Amino acid sequence: MTTVQRRPSRRLLAGVGALCALSALGELWALAGPGSATREIELLRQIWLAGGGLLLCTALLDALAIRRLPAPRLRRNLPDNLALHDWAPVGLELHWQAAPPGELWIFDAHPESAETEGLPLRVPSDTIASARSTARSTIGLEYRLRPLQRGDVHFGPAHLLASSPLGLWRFTSRCGEESSVRVYPNFAAVERYGAMTLEQDTAQVGIRLRQRRGEGLEFHQLREYRAGDAMRQIDWKATSRKQQLISREYQDERDQRVVFLLDCSRRMRAKDGDLSHFDHALNAMILLSHVALRAGDAVGLMSFGDETRWLPASKGVGSVNRILNTVYDLETTTLGSDFNGAAEELCARQPRRSLVILLTNVRREDVGDLLPGVGLLKRRHLVLVANLREEKIDEVLADEITDFRDALRSFGTWRHELDRSRVQETLRHSGVLSLDSPPSALHAQLINSYYAIKRSGAL
Repeated sequence: MTTVQRRPSRRLLAGVGALCALSALGELWALAGPGSATREIELLRQIWLAGGGLLLCTALLDALAIRRLPAPRLRRNLPDNLALHDWAPVGLELHWQAAPPGELWIFDAHPESAETEGLPLRVPSDTIASARSTARSTIGLEYRLRPLQRGDVHFGPAHLLASSPLGLWRFTSRCGEESSVRVYPNFAAVERYGAMTLEQDTAQVGIRLRQRRGEGLEFHQLREYRAGDAMRQIDWKATSRKQQLISREYQDERDQRVVFLLDCSRRMRAKDGDLSHFDHALNAMILLSHVALRAGDAVGLMSFGDETRWLPASKGVGSVNRILNTVYDLETTTLGSDFNGAAEELCARQPRRSLVILLTNVRREDVGDLLPGVGLLKRRHLVLVANLREEKIDEVLADEITDFRDALRSFGTWRHELDRSRVQETLRHSGVLSLDSPPSALHAQLINSYYAIKRSGAL
């Protein structure tokens, strides 16, 4: 066992305290009656010297004994990936050949940018005693961790606090290896959505699906005629062969492209709850990517701001992993947005017509920079601007006004909301699709807009 720090235990301190008390008693006795109890005082001093020597030798032997214990081995079991602000279990397996006596405490060196539950871990002495009966002792432990920051997070060697064989010393030992894991945007919503049946459960996340009986862009299959089918759906050749009415059924056109244009400017640093607007945008982007990929479309992305990342559009549900690996450590900048520059670069990288979804947070003063870029994109692509709105705006406007201060606050918020409404109106007059959504509803509104675009055939 590699000792990092050694300190006396309460038992050793109690022994030293008893010797000090015995010495003080002898000195007080000598001062109180000099010459009257010389033999007793001398005997007391001999007892003190013998006790002190015994305690010193015992403490030294006890300190050396723990060094002869084989070094323990600690194995940390981490999930393959972690999701931002989601609790995840972290397992620890402690192996040793000779278990330390007494109880054991484990302090894992987890990332600073994470919350934990269950640390430090205490291994009771009775658990160690039962494990000591085996030739190779193993104890499994677990605590929970909640990452608060995306990117690569690192774990250092754990610290073990144990007692010496006689319990006179407490030793701190470093054990285990360093490890790291990636913290992705919160993809738990993707997993929940993937487990849903489209017809029944998507309403739980605010997604509205409409059953389509005949209209669409791609032929899907033939089926028996149903009441309400349009006459143009009837396949007369199949009807003639079957001697009953047969209708054509269509589905939304596949093999289209969806490209996300992700704003990494300072506007996206605004926070609603635990997550920033940028993290909310990432979560909604990942969920919509999963939906579009499952529908047969190709999905790509480009970020702009301090760092430009480009992922060409590709098909297949497995492309969600490529998206996660591209954006998991992407962060916002303190700089403003260059919408026009981002539009020029995207047009150069993506010449084929696509649905371009701009995830941003713009205000009235940003319109002068936004419109030229959106106009450039609109020449070749179908553009949807998803504008994030602070949820505090709705809360303030819904609050009751009781005094002059509340009135000023409500009026300022109303002016801010009016400016945002003008931004949305300006975009609509420019022929651009737009959303003005609070972060909590962004994923549902984006998916509903995606389905509406697919149904309309606008892409």
